[in-house]
Amino acid sequence: MTDGWKAGALARIHCTLLGDGGALRLVLARDGAFPLPCDRVRIVLPPGETRDLTVDGESLGVPIAR
Repeated sequence: MTDGWKAGALARIHCTLLGDGGALRLVLARDGAFPLPCDRVRIVLPPGETRDLTVDGESLGVPIAR
């Protein structure tokens, strides 16, 4: 392959969103060694969403912005 990518290299990001009437929790878990094609991840909630959001995404290896 070109650009230094190895054949068969991959990364999966598993997203789990948990919530109740007062809060949301987003868990982002990464499997695999393929480098992400970004230097940050942005989380956007729908207009009118007022619940507190906690994000656990350290395994991505990039900053998370809201």
